[in-house]
Parts: sequence; structure tokens; C-alpha cells
Amino acid sequence: MGDIWSIKEQYKRQMGSLWSRGDRGIVMGGDQTPAKVNVIDYITISTTGNSTDFGDLTSVKASNGTTGSSTRAFCFGGYTPAKINVIEYVTFSSTGNGADFGDLTEGVASPSAASNDVRAIRTSGYTPSSSNVIDYFSMNHAGNAIDFGDLTTSGYGKESLSSPTRVLTAGGIDTGFTNVIDYIQINVLGNATDFGDLHKAHMDTGPVASSTRGCWGGGRTDQAGGEVTRIDTVEIATLANASDFGDLTNDRGYLGGCSNNKRGVFCGGAERSPSVQENTIDYITIASAGDATDFGDLRTATKYLGGCSNGHGGIPEGEPRGLPVGSGRGIHTGGATPTKVIVTLTEFGGSTACDIQEGTHDATNCKVNVSNTVKYKVWAQV
Repeated sequence: MGDIWSIKEQYKRQMGSLWSRGDRGIVMGGDQTPAKVNVIDYITISTTGNSTDFGDLTSVKASNGTTGSSTRAFCFGGYTPAKINVIEYVTFSSTGNGADFGDLTEGVASPSAASNDVRAIRTSGYTPSSSNVIDYFSMNHAGNAIDFGDLTTSGYGKESLSSPTRVLTAGGIDTGFTNVIDYIQINVLGNATDFGDLHKAHMDTGPVASSTRGCWGGGRTDQAGGEVTRIDTVEIATLANASDFGDLTNDRGYLGGCSNNKRGVFCGGAERSPSVQENTIDYITIASAGDATDFGDLRTATKYLGGCSNGHGGIPEGEPRGLPVGSGRGIHTGGATPTKVIVTLTEFGGSTACDIQEGTHDATNCKVNVSNTVKYKVWAQV
């Protein structure tokens, strides 16, 4: 038999919001001049230290979009140098290589990405003209992206972050650099609305967020040597201009960001003048304004990389982690024989078939067997 759950204990944890978010940050792809790379590295966000090899993407790419659910990390778009529409994914809990998931609605470099725990959002990019397109896909089911709406402005080099209900997309460049922040409601298809402004017009920032606060760190402007150290912050639920949070440990743009709802981590990047690629990883405590602190180093200095996590601000508080794959999960039923057992599949491919068999239940345990490596949740009614 697999792991044993006490329903009473998990109910108490759920009601007390004691379920923990994920704590794994992943960075994907990027440019390690003179070559683009297919590298995937990971860190444990709540600790400090250097990144570790996770696996490889299906191809080398840079300026890709990245986001994640509580179980899967996604990488899409980018240039190879061709601008591509490929969506691929890895499973956070298991190191390994990327696998094909589907396609965006267009081939695009420098897209922006964010999500809640169900829906991934891609905004903007370079196609080779600047795009204002927003598209989306369900992270639980392999398939192609679908049109969502449009941003208020076209551009690329924009960066997005999210709460469980809202995506904010900021900065970027079209005919010139912009400081505009747009927002959408994740579950409502339609065009974006103006939210406010960053402190200055710049692009290629590192986005991190809790469920209530978003931060964009670093970035670059149109000035020679125009990388910035400032971290901008907003309260995601309140339309307003960004305010000063603090500074990165050094000035850089082209960086990736990931977070676990408490800590935001900024990874890699580069200075434009001189063009120095960075292996720097630094972090902030999202709830407390202040300067970033050294976290460790990437294995290799990298710019134009994407970052994501399985515990970012878009994943709702109290969201349980996906169950391990396979069968034989027992559940403590707390002294009464279940009258009904419900199995809900939470992650499976669009063409996946599986068998679900009900085991023997009594006043102590119930048991179900689910085949074919799907993920699922079990509910017992007593």
C-alpha cells in the first residue's frame, strides 16, 4: 500500500491554510554567449546555494517564456534562432528532460508568461513584429494554446507575474521602451486593462510574486550601460503605479525570476555595457521591502533565461500538492466506513487511458487503485 493520509488531519491543515506551496525554482534555456543552451537548472527557494542540473530542453533556445503549476514547469516560444511556437514541460518533482506539450498560437521570441495552478498565460513577444497577443492553455492537459485577448500595447521583453486571479504584465519595448503595466483576470477571456506604471521605461526584468504582492527586479533601459538595480513593487489587487522596494545586488537585465510566495529569487542576467553575463542568484523576502541578498550561483553565467516555480503567487493558498502517480493509496477514514469514494483525475494527457479500481473499505481505511501514471485526488464520504 502507498502513503497513508488521515482525512481528519488533512482537513485541519486545509482549514488552517497549512498546506505548503512548492519550493522548487527552475530556470530554463538562455544564452551563454557564444551559444544558446538547452540547460535546465533548479534550486530550493527557501534555502541558499548554487543551482543543480535538472535536465535538458528538447532544443537550444533563449528568450523563452516560462511558468508553472504546482506539478509542472513549462517553457514556450523563444528563438533557436528561428522564432518558435513550441510548448514543452517537465515535472517539478522528478529531474529529467523536457517533453512536447503543444504549440502557441504563433512563433514568438521574448514572450511573457504567468499562471495560476490551472491556466498558463502567454502575452506579447516578437514575431518578427511586436505582438499584443494573449493566449492560454490548460496545464493539466497536453494541447495547443487558444486566443485569450490583447494587451493595451504591443511589445516584447515584457515580464508577467500573477496572483491566483490576476496576471500583471509590465515594461517592454515596441517603437520605444515603455513603463506600462497591464492586467487581466485569469479566468475571464478578454483584453487587458491599464493597471499603472513602472518607475521608468525598461524591459527584460526579473518577475517574482506572492499571492498579494508582485516585484520586478533589474532590467535594461535605452541608455548605454542602462541596466538597473531597482526592484519595483505593486500590490496586485490595487491599481496603482509601482513603488520602490529596494535594489538587486548588482545592476543587470535579461534575468529570470522564481518565488515560493514568501521569497523571490532573481537568477542570472547580464550587463549590456560592458556585456558581462552573470551567474548571480540573489533573493528578497517579498513581504518586507529591502535590498536583495546573495543566494548562490548558477552553474554557468546565463542571460535571456526564464524562471518559474511550483510555489509562486498564482498558486492558491491551501492548494494541496498533486499526489504521487500510480496506485495503492490508502486513506485513514477516522473510525467510519466510507459510504462513497470519489476519485478525481488531476493530471493526465489528452489521450491517456487509465483503470480505476475500488479496493476494500472499512472503518479504518479505504483503498483505490489507479493505473497508468496519472495523478489524482481521493475523497471519502463517511
